[in-house]
Amino acid sequence: MLVAPFLLTSLSLNSNNSDKKVLEIGLGGGSLDMALLSRMPEVDLTSVELDPVVVDIAKRWFGVKETNSHRIVLQDGLKFVENAAKEGKRFDVVVVDACDEAIRAPCPADAFRNAEVAQMLRDILTDTGSFVLNILSHDLEGRTSASELVKLYSSVFPACIELRFAKEVNVILACVPYSIVNIRQQLSFYNSRLTAVLSQFNLNDELGAITIV
Repeated sequence: MLVAPFLLTSLSLNSNNSDKKVLEIGLGGGSLDMALLSRMPEVDLTSVELDPVVVDIAKRWFGVKETNSHRIVLQDGLKFVENAAKEGKRFDVVVVDACDEAIRAPCPADAFRNAEVAQMLRDILTDTGSFVLNILSHDLEGRTSASELVKLYSSVFPACIELRFAKEVNVILACVPYSIVNIRQQLSFYNSRLTAVLSQFNLNDELGAITIV
């Protein structure tokens, strides 16, 4: 998930990102937070987590720390998004890694599986921002299948890409609030840039496939 914002150039690999705001819905173990801030501590990162136990574990066992540029908000992620949309807040990157207890299709959580919420997520993006969604589903059809979720978000965002990585069953969907005119040329750019991004984060053996949807 860390790769997508750099791939879509919402975050820069080489320039200072101190003016960039990142919103993460779902803290988990804090791996994304730590990986991002260890390389680019200047990024303004807000992590929203519903479960205080998860926050405690992330801090106690995984080394997650709050700083001037990294804050953890203990709140329902959907409520945070609703409030942000009402207040006109904008983020350069919005990551949804919120899951629930559904066995066959835990990610994203059910609250993030409808068009109204997808529209709110688009509304809180800057014009050049990117939205990243972690999809984990074992269903092959129906509203909880990966293909249906991709279709849902693609109906709201003008352009989306699917990222699939080796050794991972997850699908990472990354969307932008602008149209891609020359799809073939853009896909070539993404594939060439992916190599540079993976190298930056020492993930060369994770190289997978990119599909524009």
